[in-house]
Amino acid sequence: MMYLTHRAVIGVLVWLSLACPLVGKNVPSEALWAATEYVRLRVVHVVYSAGPEHFIGLLSSMISVVIHLSDQRKCYIHLILSHADLQLGKTLVECFHKELHAAGIKHQPNVEIHRLRPLAFNLSKGSNQRIMTHHTFSRFYLHEYIPSERALWIDPDTLITDDIRPLYGRKMTNILAAVPEVGCLWTNTTFRYYLKFMRVSKLKRVVKNWDAPIFNAGVLLLDLKAWREAKPSISRSLEKLSQEMGGFDYDQLPLNIFFQGRYDQLEWNWNVGGLG
Repeated sequence: MMYLTHRAVIGVLVWLSLACPLVGKNVPSEALWAATEYVRLRVVHVVYSAGPEHFIGLLSSMISVVIHLSDQRKCYIHLILSHADLQLGKTLVECFHKELHAAGIKHQPNVEIHRLRPLAFNLSKGSNQRIMTHHTFSRFYLHEYIPSERALWIDPDTLITDDIRPLYGRKMTNILAAVPEVGCLWTNTTFRYYLKFMRVSKLKRVVKNWDAPIFNAGVLLLDLKAWREAKPSISRSLEKLSQEMGGFDYDQLPLNIFFQGRYDQLEWNWNVGGLG
């Protein structure tokens, strides 16, 4: 068993089954529990947000979460979908339960669909509004959608290959936990990466350390309770940063700027990129 998540197409599963050397040694979940300080949380809350063009990957990701989960009954999967996609989302959930039933999984998780809210800020100035998606910015507002203490955000193109409970239950010292884009298949990426695309004058006002590693937002563990209680509002701060950066790199750049130097760094195994 590997405690890996893979941002990849489904065909990568076949590649991984051939023991690709880039994956590294298998680490049993039990060993991770023993090596990590954690808290026991009864229910796991997993969150996705996607449009219909990503529903195939979304369905595969949801199934991969559940088949490796130690207790499927104590899991809520939250889907944040646009109003136009709600009916299609219900069909996706039906397919999800049928696939699990066919796989012999008797105790299935709860799936809750949330209606995607309109973007609370304007990004039209200085951004490519045609390719801008509201789904990616829903990460700014998970505390409003989900009344739990924590949530695990997973991008819909991510495949899970082990139990996510050790990740979900790990002790957090910051509001957000993510994998830095360093090591394994991520390049050693720092804030200097953005200098290729943006003016120094725009970034130097907000970047404290140019050599600090940036993280990938495809897998995020969030302390929603602390997010709600934070003053000033984290969401409002992220909205402001998004506007100042002109929507570049969507929500990932604002998240990295706001949480620079104050996020928990997860092991690279929790978000392995570039495999497909």
